[in-house]
Amino acid sequence: MGIPPIPAAWQRETRVRAFSPGEDPGLHAGMGEAWLEALRGALPLGAGHLDVGCGRGRMAWALACRWFPSGWSTGVDREEAPLAEARGLAGRMGFQGARFIRGDAEGEEYAAFLGGRAPGVVTAHLCMSPAIAERASRALSPGGVFAFVAFHPDLWKETGRASRFALREEETDHLLASLGFTPLFQRVERDVLRFREPREAVEQFFQGGRSVPRWREDGRWDALLAYLEGGGTTLTVRAQLQYVARKGRP
Repeated sequence: MGIPPIPAAWQRETRVRAFSPGEDPGLHAGMGEAWLEALRGALPLGAGHLDVGCGRGRMAWALACRWFPSGWSTGVDREEAPLAEARGLAGRMGFQGARFIRGDAEGEEYAAFLGGRAPGVVTAHLCMSPAIAERASRALSPGGVFAFVAFHPDLWKETGRASRFALREEETDHLLASLGFTPLFQRVERDVLRFREPREAVEQFFQGGRSVPRWREDGRWDALLAYLEGGGTTLTVRAQLQYVARKGRP
């Protein structure tokens, strides 16, 4: 009898640094290097790759050192404009094995995108839900890898409202275990900016609210102003739950 793998333990890191002019709220989407390194290490050379919610294809390029040239990468997204950009870049870079197709990652089975091929890995970077996890499990053969990044509830916690897409550690562990996955890498990464005064955050980082127009509509802007005017000097600008897991035997 083989020795079962030892489940990964949660890593947690919070980095705090001073705000630098020119930074903006888009920091939340940055790709974690530790997560990417763990993913690359779990992906066999020449494997197939399915990326759901692929946007402009950055996961395909990030993993090209593993799947190219003998493997393939298929990206799926609802929006045609970023897919067109990804196709153009794939052509210019000579990635013949890269395809980008329009589809609903939460509503369609992934077999529809794969053309009978079995991926070695399914990725979902900041496009994660139980529906996506369930479909990834059905698309992967035993030994396949599911790697994703989701928002953590600590993102913009200073507004008093977590993203409806955020996932906590405990619920993520329960979901993945129920689908037959064994964790290989589990990490929560937070980046916190420190400001000298509220005006620096409001006028330079948020550009007076212009960089986050939806926040004015849903009340988060007023909540943020109240926090800053009450003496708050730090903001959690990036909080990600990062996961790499391997599918076990049925």
